[in-house]
This record gives sequence, C-alpha cells and structure tokens, in this order.
Amino acid sequence: MWKTVNSLTGRSTQSNPLLNLFNDFDNSLTCANAINLSFASCFQTDNHPVTKLPESDHSLDSKRWFCDITPFLVFKALNSYPAHKASGSDLIPTVLYKHVAHLVCDPLCHIYICSIEECCFPDAWKVAHVTPVPKCRSPTLLDLRPISLLSVPSKIFERFVFNSLSHIFFDNYGLNQFGYRPKSSTCSALITLHDFVTRMLDRTDVTGVQIVSYDYSKAFDKLCHSVIFRRLCEIGFPNDFIVWIMSYLSNRRQSVRVASTLSDLVDVTSGVPQGSVLGPALIVLNRGS
Repeated sequence: MWKTVNSLTGRSTQSNPLLNLFNDFDNSLTCANAINLSFASCFQTDNHPVTKLPESDHSLDSKRWFCDITPFLVFKALNSYPAHKASGSDLIPTVLYKHVAHLVCDPLCHIYICSIEECCFPDAWKVAHVTPVPKCRSPTLLDLRPISLLSVPSKIFERFVFNSLSHIFFDNYGLNQFGYRPKSSTCSALITLHDFVTRMLDRTDVTGVQIVSYDYSKAFDKLCHSVIFRRLCEIGFPNDFIVWIMSYLSNRRQSVRVASTLSDLVDVTSGVPQGSVLGPALIVLNRGS
C-alpha cells in the first residue's frame, strides 16, 4: 500500500537495481529464464556420484536416528513462524499457515514421520522459487545471488531434523567456525582475530603478522553431493539420516521469480539451497572440500 501511495505522490526515491537488467530483455519471462540459466551454469556434474547408499542396521541403537516430532511441536512451530516471510513454491501465504496451524499440524506431523521412517524427502518440497538478489547497484547476470524460497512446511521440517542432530553438527564445526552457530557472530570472529594478532605481536620472535583471506565462489551451488555424502559418512552420522539427506538433495528443481513471472524449471545437480536450514550446516561441514 505504501509503495503505491509513495509512487502516486512522487515520494518514491528508491529505484529497483534490477530495472536496467530487465530492460535488456523483451519480456519478464525471457529475463527470468536467462537468470535461471545463469544460476544453473554454476552447477557441477558429479564425477563420482553416489551409487550405493549405506544400509541401515537397526540392531545398532547408537546409530539409529531419532527425531522428536509431535503434532503439538508442529503446531508450535507453525504458530511461531514469522508471518512476514515470503511464501515458497506452494504459493501458500505464511500467515495462512499460522491461522490453520491447529488443523494442519496432525497431517504435517504424519508426513514428517513417514518421511523419516522411509528415508525419503517429499518431491513436492524439492521445488524452489529463487529470488535474484543483486550484489551491486547495476548488476549483470553474474552479479546476482540466488535465494531459494522454500515452502513453510519444508523449512519447519528441516529445523526439526537439524535440531535432532545439532550436537553432531556443532561438534564437527571447528572452534574457529563462527557462522551458523548459536550465540556466535562476526563480532566473535573479529575478537578472536584481534586477540590472535595482538598475542603474536607481543612475542619477541615475531616481527609481523600477515592475514590471508579468501572467498568460496558459488560455494552453495558448486558443492558436489558425493562430497557431502562422503563427509557425512566420515563423521559418523546415522545411516538413516545419510540416506534421508541424499534424498533431500537429489532431484531438486528451481525456477526464478521476476515480479509475478516464473521461469521454466531447471534441474539442480549440485550444491544446497540458499535460504534453507540444512544448507549452511552442510556447507560448514564440507569447508575446504
């Protein structure tokens, strides 16, 4: 409403940084397809695909995966979900899920439990609507960052799954991993870095400190699923979870949303969805791979 009011009164000062990019195409569909193909060009072909998944040995209770999900917990998660969050590929407004939480908590709980028991993630939740976020004021196709809009039930399910194994994730993050860790932030990273540098400079045998920083290019998009699989096996995650996570990552598809226009779907052959709950955790576990 305020966008319309400001536009009619001439008070709208913000310009869409994607406007110049949109003008390079005949229509919004052509633009959306071009952006989606640009994102898809970063995907990797897995030279060592997973051909055999670990078999679950239910006789080993220590290797079983238990995820505590009840209708009441699902209701609480739906009811507390931020209403301002954008809808996912199901196009169901977030606020609607909150209003009908008492009606859908039981069937959603049943779907979650069946998914875990069968080690299979629902295909309907593997479709993401991607929002292109510009990295600069006048972006080209290479200056866009993809943010996946996933359905509310999918993200709530991911949160349950992550919480059930959070202790294993955090134990393998490393002491100097500050991102995606509770009660940690960039401030913690800067304090640690400052402390290290000052301690080094206080030593008589040290004449200087050099800092080398690097950035993973398209890390969320390029990480091969076989690398994730091998890393989860090395750490010792429950076999049931490893089978489930490979189902979660496989056969994903995405389309790009430009205004109200959706591009054609393309297959996602590598990486993890940006905007997901499990994606950052899997990236951290595989840093340097």
